[in-house]
Amino acid sequence: MTSSSKTSPASSVAVFDKAKPLTTEMLTPKYIREATAAIHTPRQSVEMAKSGQAYAPTVRKVVRELGTNAMVVMVKLQMVELNLVLNLARPMTEPMIEQTAPLVVQHILEDDCDVTLADLRIIFDRAKKGTYGSFYGGIGSADIIAWIDGYIAEKCSEYERWHQNEYQRLDPYERDSSDTKAERNAFHEAIAQYTQARLTKGQNTEQQ
Repeated sequence: MTSSSKTSPASSVAVFDKAKPLTTEMLTPKYIREATAAIHTPRQSVEMAKSGQAYAPTVRKVVRELGTNAMVVMVKLQMVELNLVLNLARPMTEPMIEQTAPLVVQHILEDDCDVTLADLRIIFDRAKKGTYGSFYGGIGSADIIAWIDGYIAEKCSEYERWHQNEYQRLDPYERDSSDTKAERNAFHEAIAQYTQARLTKGQNTEQQ
């Protein structure tokens, strides 16, 4: 067999598969960007996850399978890339990144909403695009946590919208049953309270 007839290995495609274990190689900005390329907004994050069109592991899943340190390293890599893209006059220093990344991971783990790797990518992409404004004074941990809180509030609103759409798809008998109405009202109240709490917390963080 000549060298030209040898079969070359198939090129790897970045993808997250629920059925397969995570690896640390999947936590690089490049891999996450490619594997979650179809998800650009909180609405898509909710709808594609619910429909099965796209999947991105949650921060909790990463910590469960690979450990907290692996998740912290992932956030550090995102912060380093953000530094490079923004080219700030006062960039985040290495000690700042070392201290901020664990705080970010801890903040997410303490939250009730499932933040995925796609969500984190979107948050950092927004910062790169200037969605959060200019950073003449630099970026600190409070800024990043405020971005996360604001995003989570958006995602909760999308959960509420998705749930409302699913409710409207029920047949009239099931939709009007007392059990369905009670469940619907409880869900709506929980989402409203949670969203308000996140917004209030985000506003308080920005004022500090």
